[in-house]
Amino acid sequence: MSAGLRSSIVASYGERLLVFEAKAGVRAGSVLHDATFHFVAHPGSVVTCLHRSSIEGSCMLASGAANGAVHLWDLKVPPQSNAPAMRMLRHSRPVTGLCQVSDDSLASASMDGTLLLWDLRSTGSPLHTATTPGGAGVLKIAPGPWGDVLAVATERGLHCLELFDFGAPMADIVPYPLQRPFSDIVFNSVTHDLYAGCSNGSIQVFARLA
Repeated sequence: MSAGLRSSIVASYGERLLVFEAKAGVRAGSVLHDATFHFVAHPGSVVTCLHRSSIEGSCMLASGAANGAVHLWDLKVPPQSNAPAMRMLRHSRPVTGLCQVSDDSLASASMDGTLLLWDLRSTGSPLHTATTPGGAGVLKIAPGPWGDVLAVATERGLHCLELFDFGAPMADIVPYPLQRPFSDIVFNSVTHDLYAGCSNGSIQVFARLA
């Protein structure tokens, strides 16, 4: 694990996390059977999302759960007594998105209609809170290519959140409210366009938000 999570694959099953070693020759479609180690990450609650640190060489992993908890893990070694490096407890409904927005900051999103900005250097309350229009639950978040915005898909809208003004009202990307919510969103890192997909199989493209 010393090479960082780039050399590992992490999956969730119920309340547990399973860490697999990504050996040479592992390709898309490969079936992995034996986990290097596994542990209970969120006792009594289903893991709903995972996020790997984008920092070179880091072994940090963030996990969110159906009970609203966010845990931070250092996976250089198996966690002792299933204890996370940090617990972030503020959301009241399932966590649906996690994104490391800087070396020291993590954004979390939830079906409770809030996005929270956490300081990874200290425990306690979040630095900032953003609330979605109408308090709609967040389905997905996507970081912009330049790291200055988050696209936020909710049950009723698609919005843009400025990370440098986290508490400011979110701007609508499309007129609010939506007739059909977007179930997945992702930025194209080359064109900076935002791709938004619906459960009916349709995809819309929004040009250069970032």
